[in-house]
Amino acid sequence: VWEARLVSFDPLPPPESAFRPEPLGIPIPGPAARTHLWLWAILFTFGLLTTLALFRILTRRKAGV
Repeated sequence: VWEARLVSFDPLPPPESAFRPEPLGIPIPGPAARTHLWLWAILFTFGLLTTLALFRILTRRKAGV
């Protein structure tokens, strides 16, 4: 038979510093990562070229060429 006894009880919440990630071995999160501007530039260029190619195809069909 197991028996448990309450040794002490503190009705106040622990300080905010008790919930820091450092004691658990978790690194502190750094600032938010920068967005990859080069990736957005490539996606924008690809989208622009696709739009221009579709526009050219549609205008050629209307012109009957």
